[in-house]
Amino acid sequence: MAASATALRDLRRFRRDRRGQRIEAFVDTWSKTPIPEFRTVLKALADWLPEILAFHRCNRITNGRLEGQNNKLGVLKRIAYGFVNADNFGARALLWCPPVPS
Repeated sequence: MAASATALRDLRRFRRDRRGQRIEAFVDTWSKTPIPEFRTVLKALADWLPEILAFHRCNRITNGRLEGQNNKLGVLKRIAYGFVNADNFGARALLWCPPVPS
């Protein structure tokens, strides 16, 4: 239990690491852990390292809002099945998903 608490504390330290040096050291340090679940976490970190670093380099910007709007439009499309007027569909889409401020 103490080992997993220490590993979690170390894992939280690399949030500000933009070059990945701390993350790679963390993976090297904890790769021989006897905890099988933690080896899964380490494999995921190693596999997703470029994406994780890009996220932190870009000031933690995500496309979450855009994905949310795409989801809303998909729901609207299912609800509006059978609408004969495309203009009404477009107007309702603008009401459901206002433009993203730039």
